[in-house]
Amino acid sequence: MQGRPPLEGMEEPPDIDRDLIPIWTCWHQLNGSRAVGMAASGIPWSEVSAWCVDHGVIGDSKRRWCRLVLAMDAVALAWWHRPKGGADADPGTAT
Repeated sequence: MQGRPPLEGMEEPPDIDRDLIPIWTCWHQLNGSRAVGMAASGIPWSEVSAWCVDHGVIGDSKRRWCRLVLAMDAVALAWWHRPKGGADADPGTAT
């Protein structure tokens, strides 16, 4: 995958299935649509829905994209809101 350089401390970028790159792109582009306050809030469903319409994702595909992006966002929020003194584990491995 081409794009941003790896995060500091990463030897190489994560291996993302090419079919999932558009979903990740959507999530990254919508990161700025979060409400600003004391803590990070979720990406609004309306923003995901509008992004899909703007990019030609409609019907059942749109509903699936919205669920996927919001699920990805929930994992990111859980990681961002974890106790700061806790383990710095990968959000996908939380138990």
